[in-house]
Amino acid sequence: MEESLKITDSEANFQKAMDLFNMIQERGSIAAIYINHMDYDVMLNEALKLSVYLENDDESESEASLHLLKYSTMHMKELQVPNIENIF
Repeated sequence: MEESLKITDSEANFQKAMDLFNMIQERGSIAAIYINHMDYDVMLNEALKLSVYLENDDESESEASLHLLKYSTMHMKELQVPNIENIF
């Protein structure tokens, strides 16, 4: 999606952002059982912000929002692996 921000038209990017939002909303309720619900809410809110930024052609905020989503998903994946840092 990062690469398509620069190449694809804004309507297609908006649709991809809404697809991402819907996917997080549909699949995230299961993940929210295992992770801090606040992390899930941050991802959902950021996906919604991304769609608004894309709709308003705000490229810099769109990229920032996309990077935050990317970081949040990596963080959630790391939390799923049991280690000393996750336990304490």
